[in-house]
Amino acid sequence: RIFKDKKFHRAMPLLRFNLSPPKRKGIDRSKALTVEKIKNSCESETKIAWDYAVKKEIKEKLQKLKSLQNNSCRPEAKNIEQSYPIITFLGTGSAQPSKYRNVSAIYLETLSPDGKKAGLLMDSGEGTMGQLNRIFPSKGNDASAMLERLKVVWISHSHADHHLGLLNLLSKCKRCVVDEGGERLLLIAPRSIEAWLNSYSKIDGAFKGSYTFVDSCKMTVEDECNDARKLIAKELGLDVFYNIRVEHSKDSYALIMRCSKGGWKLVYSGDARPSSDLISEGRGATVLIHEATFEDAKKSDALKKRHCTASEAIEVGRKMEAKNIILTHFSQRYPKLPVLPDECLKDGSNVTVAFDFMSLSLDDLSWTPKLFDVL
Repeated sequence: RIFKDKKFHRAMPLLRFNLSPPKRKGIDRSKALTVEKIKNSCESETKIAWDYAVKKEIKEKLQKLKSLQNNSCRPEAKNIEQSYPIITFLGTGSAQPSKYRNVSAIYLETLSPDGKKAGLLMDSGEGTMGQLNRIFPSKGNDASAMLERLKVVWISHSHADHHLGLLNLLSKCKRCVVDEGGERLLLIAPRSIEAWLNSYSKIDGAFKGSYTFVDSCKMTVEDECNDARKLIAKELGLDVFYNIRVEHSKDSYALIMRCSKGGWKLVYSGDARPSSDLISEGRGATVLIHEATFEDAKKSDALKKRHCTASEAIEVGRKMEAKNIILTHFSQRYPKLPVLPDECLKDGSNVTVAFDFMSLSLDDLSWTPKLFDVL
């Protein structure tokens, strides 16, 4: 009833009140976003999108993709061990969070030698805990239960988009796991991360006592036996786990891991220029997760900032003879899909484009390269 009085007006986006000139003084609804305008706009955009989908035969491609997905499970995969590892991308963008891509974080779920689920987090950019809270309830799990399974956090280097989410994550682990009698996390990171955490703890010590720190430089020799590797083998079932120095910032590392029992090897580049050492050590990888920050046309930017273009990342995978390549860490200048070379659309491509909340097993990699064409 109140809006029947001409003194009152319902506010809406882009509604204006003109004070001058006098002839235009008053309420101006010409550009206001009314419900009717929004509805008409949505209907128009939906029609355009549908017409484009029909033109590009998206429906047929989706049906083909669904068929590939249904046939992706190996006939012999009859026990739970052959369903692991499961790779979940929590952030696939670089520098800072955007609407569609959070910053770097990858959750790897494996099985311990005694068959228990266990987790490894590779990088923990800003908002990682929020991403975990979003994805795990949707899978029928509580994020707190996930934290109990999380055994190791590995940080590639000290740039904020790879570690700023540690504070919230460690604080939550302290409350939900350590204070309840659980084990501390194993945190493997460059020494500068430890100094940063120690400094911040003087302001807020909520995460004190939540982790055991291991300097990344102590995990670079494959055959060195230490307590960290023993714990990783015991809790994650990984008999190989070591770092490779790569060219990016000071103390930047890539990660190589292998599960002999499961018959798989995974390599994660972190942020890096193409690395001959990484190619050599990662040879024959089942999965290579590699950063592809820039499109090929911006190679000069990639060189300047010590990142990779998409083609450079793919070439690393080829030289490594990786069976599957997953590209991630895209510049936020590409809000939805990165600009990739045409070869990614060819039949037989083994290149998958990561996006936030994508969760996949090794079997899924037989059809995920086809996603890019549909997207």
